[in-house]
Amino acid sequence: MNSEQVYDSGRMNDSIKNNNPSLVIIGISLGIASAAFLLSWYEHYLIAAVILLGSCFLVYTMVTQKYLLSLCALIPFSQPLPLALGSKTIGFMPEYILLPVVGLFLLMEKVRKKDTGFLRTGLLVPYALFLFVAAVSLAITGSEMGFAKIIPGVGTLYILSIALIVFICLNEYVRSENQVSDITFVLLASSILVSLYGIIEYFINLSVKHYRIRSFFVTLFWQEGGSNPNSLGTYLMIIILLGIGMRKAYQGKRKSIINISLLINFIALVLTGSRSSLIATLIGGFALGVRRDKRILLAAIPLIGGITYVISTIPRAWDRLTSVISIISDQKVINFFLRIDPNKLDWDRIGYFGLGGYNIDIIAGANRFATWVTGIKVFGDYPVLGVGFQMSKDYAGFETAENLWLDIGIMTGAIGLSLFLWWTSRVVKISRTNKEIQISSFTNSFSESYRIILLGIFITTLTGSVMLVLKLVILFWLLTSLQCSLHLRRTVSR
Repeated sequence: MNSEQVYDSGRMNDSIKNNNPSLVIIGISLGIASAAFLLSWYEHYLIAAVILLGSCFLVYTMVTQKYLLSLCALIPFSQPLPLALGSKTIGFMPEYILLPVVGLFLLMEKVRKKDTGFLRTGLLVPYALFLFVAAVSLAITGSEMGFAKIIPGVGTLYILSIALIVFICLNEYVRSENQVSDITFVLLASSILVSLYGIIEYFINLSVKHYRIRSFFVTLFWQEGGSNPNSLGTYLMIIILLGIGMRKAYQGKRKSIINISLLINFIALVLTGSRSSLIATLIGGFALGVRRDKRILLAAIPLIGGITYVISTIPRAWDRLTSVISIISDQKVINFFLRIDPNKLDWDRIGYFGLGGYNIDIIAGANRFATWVTGIKVFGDYPVLGVGFQMSKDYAGFETAENLWLDIGIMTGAIGLSLFLWWTSRVVKISRTNKEIQISSFTNSFSESYRIILLGIFITTLTGSVMLVLKLVILFWLLTSLQCSLHLRRTVSR
């Protein structure tokens, strides 16, 4: 070990002098979740929405700073308020206001203390440049097509910006390993409520139309806004991999709760029908099991077998999951959909009658081949700055190319994609453990989990762009902030 560079264990292991914020946050989450479920069951959507928004506001603004560290456990529970904006209806999330307010308070506090220092992570510069290029691209498109057209793109730009506020604030407030431990546990424990709600609702409303779990992600009451099960699947994938990697870092009741979360969350993940998230979870879980927790592999065998049997009794869910085999293995499927124009497909008709002899599940998955080809053509037409966030519908005919990396190229051009790749390389670098620094067992476990989560996210982004969703962006930056706090807060011994 390099004697000049040691882990600041004294600073990172200061005890948290509070009354167990984990239980407080879980209790608040339970209250919000219960109110939402009961009120939505009786179709009192407006009352439930008010309770959700009001609870989130109180939690974010009225609790003390020691509880603020665990508030991101409420990521799945906040709900959008539908607002009419011109000819469009947008979902206004409480985070849009509350997170910038938190950032403003942090800035005022630092100005008052004349503190100009920030944790140097290497992530801020490439990310800020990427957002600048994205803003320029969006402004150019707005000047050509009218600024009313780019409102959804401005929303995405704003989402990516306020997520950065989460990162900066947590890097200021999180200064002990115990704090990271507490936040991590709350994330894992609160996810139980998300999955339980979704599983209960799933079996109550199981039908041909609703055969994929919804839960709180991303919308619950704003039906027009839609609820993407793939977003929920990605959230569960991240939480499950985090739980597998961190399970051995906890003892007693906390470990038992994490084990429960793994079981319930995996069941919910399968019911989402998110194929990429399930594949990412299985690959990442196997890697973590081999490297850190071989017992989890033994437990996974009967679990996967049992869930597979249950799902096989639900035809729509079973067809959804097994369709990935046909999509990957059948060359005829690939060739057929490479020749299809996705803009001319009648999805309502396809949902009932299929297309070319293939059912809706194969079509929905294999249609990505067509969107990739079309997306590459759009990228070739606008190679420098792209067409702007959320403008693919106007230029390519579809909302997303079903590939995050291609979407970034389409929306921000080669310049934005290069900056995004630069930022990605910095994230990967931060995920690596410096073996010359003395690091605790907890920190090693978190670092390993974070690296595997990055792998899982990479797998899911190959067939979707859900990582542009507000809740997932915040969750990612939250975990990245914790990783930076654990590995970059060190001191030089004298």
